[in-house]
Parts: sequence; C-alpha cells; structure tokens
Amino acid sequence: MIGTLTPGAPAIEFGDPRLPENFWSKAEVATSGCWEWKNTKVQGGYGRFGVKQVLKMAHRVAYEALIGPIPDGLKVLHNCDNPPCVNPAHLRAGTQAENMQDRLARGRNPAASKTHCKRGHAFTPENTYIEPGRGSRQCRKCRAANGQRRRQRNTSTKAMEGIAA
Repeated sequence: MIGTLTPGAPAIEFGDPRLPENFWSKAEVATSGCWEWKNTKVQGGYGRFGVKQVLKMAHRVAYEALIGPIPDGLKVLHNCDNPPCVNPAHLRAGTQAENMQDRLARGRNPAASKTHCKRGHAFTPENTYIEPGRGSRQCRKCRAANGQRRRQRNTSTKAMEGIAA
C-alpha cells in the first residue's frame, strides 16, 4: 500500500527500506489505509519501537525516517485520528495547540461534553471562562472562589511575616 503525503510528493510504500525490517514486521496495512502498529503500545494506543536500545514512539520513528526531522517545538499529529497508525501519509508536524484543536473538532474531548463543573455549577456562556492560548474552559464561580482563597492565604501569610519580623 502506498501513502502520498501531499499532491506531487513522492509516494512512500509500506516496507520502505529506510526503516528496518523489524519495524515493518510489527505493523500491518489496514483497510482504512492506516499502517497499524501491532506490537508494544502505551496507554492511548501509540506504538513503541526500540531504536539503539531506546524505546521511541513508533509514529515519530516513521515520520523521522520517511519524512524528515521533527521541527523543534512540534509534535507528530495523526490526520487519521488513529494512534497506532505509522503511515507517513497520515502524519504531520504540528503544535500541541493544533493537536488539542483537532481533538475538539473530532469530538474526542471528554471535558467538552460536561455541562457542569465538579462543584455543580452550569457551564453557561456567562459562567464559562475560556483560557486564552489553551482553549480550556473553567467555571467562573469556582475561578473567582479560588482567587479569593488565594488572596486570603497571601494576606494571612504577609500578616504572619509581619509578626515574625
């Protein structure tokens, strides 16, 4: 099975000699087009592969061998949304923020379906704070209460420092 990264990019075949035979023996081609890792996996289903006696994520090994170095600060993301996939045509470099946006867009964020915070306050537009840059949401009532407790602790700590001085 051949994977094409982008239109005009060279095709990469399953079994490409740039990766050792023992890598390919641990994966198989699925009907979806994914090259699924069948050997050791970590929580979440991501494959692990030993390189020079160091265990690495199999999809990262495939990306580096068949596409090139992973740019600093970036992760290898799955376009196919299938963690054991090592098909380079299904992989791309991206930021953690992009990974989380993909997660939300694909409905894989368990927190997104929650209607109330852990203290029972409803996630309404008025009571929901969206953290800039991260996109995570927080209950405004709980956030305010936490801030008030923090300010009280800081005030009492400063008062105790004054007594000790």
